[in-house]
Amino acid sequence: MNYSERIKALRKAKGLEQLQFGAAMGISGPAVSKWETGKAEPDIKAILKMCDMFDVSADYLLGRTEWPLFVWRDAQGNTAAEKPEVFQTVELTRDEVDMLRELLDERASMVKKKNAAG
Repeated sequence: MNYSERIKALRKAKGLEQLQFGAAMGISGPAVSKWETGKAEPDIKAILKMCDMFDVSADYLLGRTEWPLFVWRDAQGNTAAEKPEVFQTVELTRDEVDMLRELLDERASMVKKKNAAG
């Protein structure tokens, strides 16, 4: 489902007509119609407002995932509750977190230099 179909489905699920939804979004009914037919795209502020209004993630609203809310999932779509052996949590101290950030920054810098070198 693409973003235009998703917006329409979410609006209808809330029981809103295009004019009502448009009023809540601060746009006209015809503008809503253009979003829902793919003739126009909402800007980032409108996307964020719809995410809050419909209580969904931006990825879901934009058709990038089938899961409405953001939940950590593995590549097969399993959640921690469904497959706990895949998701293991580790307690870290503030010093350990800072050290990991430094290592990640160093790694990113190395990759950037390598890519720049060709």
